[in-house]
Amino acid sequence: NLGLFGAATRELGLRQSGIDFITPDISASYRQVRFVINEINRAPMLDLHYFADFALSNVVGETVLAKLKSA
Repeated sequence: NLGLFGAATRELGLRQSGIDFITPDISASYRQVRFVINEINRAPMLDLHYFADFALSNVVGETVLAKLKSA
């Protein structure tokens, strides 16, 4: 099961992508709320979005790169 983002990425023939997803409630499943995929980028810019929020210690880039290495 690829899920929404995996299916969208594979449908475009891509191995990875950056997806801009707009939802009124990020804690709810996309199956339960109205949402929009604003765009899908075939070359996501991880360096631009390395930190999701400077007030938090969540390093997004490291997590994404670890997932890519294990794929």
